[in-house]
Amino acid sequence: MIPVVYLAKIPEKPRFSRVYPKKRQEYIDAASSVKTRAERYCVWKLLEFALKDAFSLELSSLKVSQMPGGKWIAEGVEISLSHSDGYVCVCVCNEPVGVDILRPNGKINYSVYEFITTAVEREYFGERPGAEKIAEIFSVKESVFKRDGVYKTIKACFSINAGTKTVFLDRENLILTVAGGDKNSEGDFLLKKVDLEKDVSSRSTKSVVENSVSGKE
Repeated sequence: MIPVVYLAKIPEKPRFSRVYPKKRQEYIDAASSVKTRAERYCVWKLLEFALKDAFSLELSSLKVSQMPGGKWIAEGVEISLSHSDGYVCVCVCNEPVGVDILRPNGKINYSVYEFITTAVEREYFGERPGAEKIAEIFSVKESVFKRDGVYKTIKACFSINAGTKTVFLDRENLILTVAGGDKNSEGDFLLKKVDLEKDVSSRSTKSVVENSVSGKE
């Protein structure tokens, strides 16, 4: 199957409830701010919805754990989580995937660019790319980092021909990158925009908006 990506806006006042497993609940409770707590909770509720929608699976029926690097894994299915500036995102598939969303701020920081890229990448992209391109490169590296789970630093994640697809979501002003299981090609993925309050609480898909995103575009 192609990766399925679920995107949702965090409600102004999330209705918190206990989540499975206990370790995730502890992770949510340990958040240092209300904003972080909402992000950690809402992305998990979106994951529950995604697994039910894509695989007819209950998250509570799966063995879920957190790897030493922080990545959450679920037995029998591949998952990836991301959040940025009021939005949460989940990608599910039957092979390794990574997803990243971020909101570009339009600022150019070449120190960050040099810190996250290799000499080969800077030769490929140029020494002085624009702010949007730097944000895109960072997003690609984040998604590859999450998919492969073997790198110690973002810099080590090679961003050229990495089997990723990046799209710009104008309405949400977000960059979205998906790293699929086939590292040698840019694959398609299905994007579903979800209302956390309506769809997730009722488990209805009536207001879910679907868009197919092709790597050939």
